Amino acid sequence: MFDSLIKEFLSAQFLRFLVSGTIAAIFNFGTRYFLQPYIGYTLAIVIGYLVGMVVAFILYEHEVFGEGSRSRLMEVALFVAVTALAIVQTVIVSLVFAEYVLPAMGVTEHVDDIAHFFGIGAPVFTSFIGHKYLTFSREKI
Repeated sequence: MFDSLIKEFLSAQFLRFLVSGTIAAIFNFGTRYFLQPYIGYTLAIVIGYLVGMVVAFILYEHEVFGEGSRSRLMEVALFVAVTALAIVQTVIVSLVFAEYVLPAMGVTEHVDDIAHFFGIGAPVFTSFIGHKYLTFSREKI
């Protein structure tokens, strides 16, 4: 099982997932950056993630996985479910880095930006597996 996971993460498909995810992350990060002064850090992270999620769905379907065998509604529902786990991972990692890790390292500038960067990257492996085998799978559930 471990060997097959390694092969998954060394595949061209995973590279396309990373590139598509990076584009979505730019939308995510940019949205958070512009909204934070108006609505606060945590809510801006969540809204940024939702914007990135829409971009990711479109890119993952067209550039990474292709259409699955499920209805559009089911794909969207599964995408939201997999991404909901990723939102939780992103918020937790961002807050832990902003409140504990970076201050403990003596980082005092751009703490929110650095923490959010790590938060966005945290769910990359779980999201890839979830979207490949659930959201865009050609197998019936």
